[in-house]
Amino acid sequence: MADSQHLIANHILDAINLSGTRRLLDVGGGTGTFARLAAERFPNTETAVFDLPQVVASIPPKFSQELQSFAGDMFHDTLPSEFDAISLVRILHDHDDAPVEQLLSRCFDALPSGGQLIIAEPMAGTKHAESIGHTYFGFYLWAMGSGRPRTKIELTKMLKGAGFRGIVEKKTHIPALVRVITAKKPNVIFY
Repeated sequence: MADSQHLIANHILDAINLSGTRRLLDVGGGTGTFARLAAERFPNTETAVFDLPQVVASIPPKFSQELQSFAGDMFHDTLPSEFDAISLVRILHDHDDAPVEQLLSRCFDALPSGGQLIIAEPMAGTKHAESIGHTYFGFYLWAMGSGRPRTKIELTKMLKGAGFRGIVEKKTHIPALVRVITAKKPNVIFY
């Protein structure tokens, strides 16, 4: 499992550029694999994890000193607002539409004007991977009891519904396992 997390995280990081990002919060970030690798790749970016209290408590001691963590429920607790980027790595496909829409709105509210949301997911309709994706993720999500892989069009509609703009897909080396979409919170202009 840890090997696949590193593989997926590195493919995501190959697709995005965090060089202009001061602080990244990985929501649902588990024990911090993606956040730690992002900090290694982009040393000027501080990273942190937001996850359930029992998950945050299981971050190995050797990493807990270097990785800031926040305990809470992403669907019920307020997300920290001092981050200019938020990542959701393989989170949305585990949940049904209503909770996903709620989470996207929470991310929008937590980000500052110009803040970036990074979504990294297996997606429905991935060219040349339709049968593999539908079979594997269909079985996985059936076992989970909720969620579904969504198409880029569906995720774009949900992002726009939450208020995001500047929605762009970033190419990955393994689109059958992970595709990346970035979205921006528009700058607010006061008159």
